[in-house]
Amino acid sequence: MCDWTPSALGDLPRLEHLILSRNRLTGAIPPKLGDLPNFEMSQNRLSGEIPSKLGETPNLENLDLSRNRLSGEIPSALGGLPNLASLTLRENRLSGEIPPALGESANLADLHLGGNAIAGCIPPSLRDLPYSDLPSLGLRLCDD
Repeated sequence: MCDWTPSALGDLPRLEHLILSRNRLTGAIPPKLGDLPNFEMSQNRLSGEIPSKLGETPNLENLDLSRNRLSGEIPSALGGLPNLASLTLRENRLSGEIPPALGESANLADLHLGGNAIAGCIPPSLRDLPYSDLPSLGLRLCDD
């Protein structure tokens, strides 16, 4: 196992895609990686919470943190990102409700949250996503 990657990777202005999946990486996600437009770190052993800093960059388009050991709630800061098209957080240890703010991401078309302890209801703004596992979560639809 490798204890995580340097946060300096977020300082590379021309880096467009960072794929560090299936490397058995451990530790927390450096918030600085939120400066990258696309990154995938699925199928590792990352732990801790998803940094809310990831929701502070307008460049983030695709985020895949599936199949890790992430805990806590989905940061509502991820909502409203103008370029976010795909968010995959399935098979972690996430809990809490789906932040209604996720529906503010105008380009969000792909959302996968299964395999977590998500509770509550599905916000109206997320009901009609083209690619989603929300119906399989067994959650009721939130009132409009």
